[in-house]
Amino acid sequence: MTKGVKNKRRPARFRAEDNGQDLPLDYMMRVLNDPDQPTERRDRLAVAAAPYFHARLTAITTPKATFEMSTEEIEQLLYRELEYARRQGNLKLVRQLEESLRGDRPPRPRLAVDNRRPNGMNPGAPNGAAVRKSSS
Repeated sequence: MTKGVKNKRRPARFRAEDNGQDLPLDYMMRVLNDPDQPTERRDRLAVAAAPYFHARLTAITTPKATFEMSTEEIEQLLYRELEYARRQGNLKLVRQLEESLRGDRPPRPRLAVDNRRPNGMNPGAPNGAAVRKSSS
């Protein structure tokens, strides 16, 4: 048993190439690119091969315009933008989004969090080393 081998079975593509065989898609592409083949045959092969090279447009989500969205969808979109603005540190946009989300409702209660460092601690220094004060 060979160490480090996760899967001893080789994928079908490599097994076929080892035996000198073509995979169906390889065969279709070879015939498709052969100018000596009839156009009708090449057209049929192009239609058959297209799903392997191009995604269906229905699989790609298209964003809705805001006038097509329900109130809940707009609110969800604003909350997603708010979270993104918070992660990016865009405080001006955070304030604007919070105000627009607040609307007629009372503001959400804020958590009391004290982010200040203990007196004399330098947040940029390793392990919160004390700041040396220079006498000027």
